[in-house]
Parts: sequence; C-alpha cells; structure tokens
Amino acid sequence: MDNIFKIEFFKYMFNFFFLLKIVDKVQHKNKKIDITIMYIVIS
Repeated sequence: MDNIFKIEFFKYMFNFFFLLKIVDKVQHKNKKIDITIMYIVIS
C-alpha cells in the first residue's frame, strides 16, 4: 500500500513539474518557483 502511494505521488509530481515546464515556456517569471519545486522534490 505504501509503495502504491509513492508511485502515485511521483507520477503526480512529474506531471506537475511537466506542467510547470509548459508554463515556463509561456512566461519566464516561473524560474524561482521551478527551483523551489526541484528543491522540494530532492529533499
């Protein structure tokens, strides 16, 4: 059960990060948010 949750969480985070990348292409103001998300994912 714990494993399934982890997989779902990583899928969600990946999709969220992918969405951020698309938004980043549209407006470059999101660099700071991008770095923050990366930091959260790593830690």
